[in-house]
Amino acid sequence: MQAEQTALIKIARSLSGMKILVLGDTMLDAYLKGEVTRISPEAPVPVLRFQEKSHFLGGAANVAFNLKKLGTEPILLSVIGDDESAAMIEQFLKDQGMSRAGLMRLKGRRTTVKTRVISGGHQLLRIDDEDDAPIALELLAPLFEQLESLLAQEEIAGVLLSDYAKGLLHKDSLAIFQKHFMKAKLYTALDPAEKNFHLYHDISLMTPNKKEASKDIGLPLETKPEILAAGSAIMRKHNLRQLLITLGEEGMAIFPNEKDAAEKDAAQIIPSFTRFVRDVSGAGDTVISVCLACLLQSKKFYESALIGNLAAGISVSHFGTFACSIEDIVEEIKERF
Repeated sequence: MQAEQTALIKIARSLSGMKILVLGDTMLDAYLKGEVTRISPEAPVPVLRFQEKSHFLGGAANVAFNLKKLGTEPILLSVIGDDESAAMIEQFLKDQGMSRAGLMRLKGRRTTVKTRVISGGHQLLRIDDEDDAPIALELLAPLFEQLESLLAQEEIAGVLLSDYAKGLLHKDSLAIFQKHFMKAKLYTALDPAEKNFHLYHDISLMTPNKKEASKDIGLPLETKPEILAAGSAIMRKHNLRQLLITLGEEGMAIFPNEKDAAEKDAAQIIPSFTRFVRDVSGAGDTVISVCLACLLQSKKFYESALIGNLAAGISVSHFGTFACSIEDIVEEIKERF
């Protein structure tokens, strides 16, 4: 256990300065908190007495923030609206010392805002304010040009695609983005959106959740044999190098590249580490950002997934989207190993 602890801490402490390109849907997560003490006389619904409202980075911006907290240098490329919510996102990034140069405002488009209504620690309702229509290629031209410039001028270690199906990544735009990544021979990780699964192929690493994986392959994922069989089928279907399926409280299943897998990296389930779960928002962002950063640095899939699993456990124990620092992860490694 001591040797494993030392190895994991060494990986976690080695991420500083690495440049990772984050491309995907940026949004704002809002939390509206209050107290429910009665049912409305107008309809059979609770009446919330408002107390406070808070905001967090969401989507690709949260992924970039997670990477920033790990000591890497994320480069965010994304599209936002031309509104007050966009200004809030830009200010959040500025406050965290992160570049806003890759954020492109689109006039007439609303920034995606997910508002969760909370009482007594429980989510009562989520309100989505968004424009998820596919963005025309001509409108994305400045983003394509910026990507070409970045790949020519910066030493990019890898790419993280954060797809929430909000209009940036669609059949035509994804084909162009992937062409650039493949030409640059960049390791590309993808957090997928269920409605876009038919678009994904030739990805280095994909991290669907259990529901997404089951729907994609049309197979149940209830038992270990079912999970392992489904994972292998997804690997073949999408021509993936590696696959990680998040299983909620059951942990995660990993499927390495069969061509270079060591025995310890054989397809397997990594159990979750028990913690009190307050909020699962952003847990997927944490898993893929931590796993990818560790994998790019160490080239060790099992260890990287394990660290991502630990980080997700930390994340869900906090309210709102939470980005782990290196010290958060190191302390968790010491506690668990």
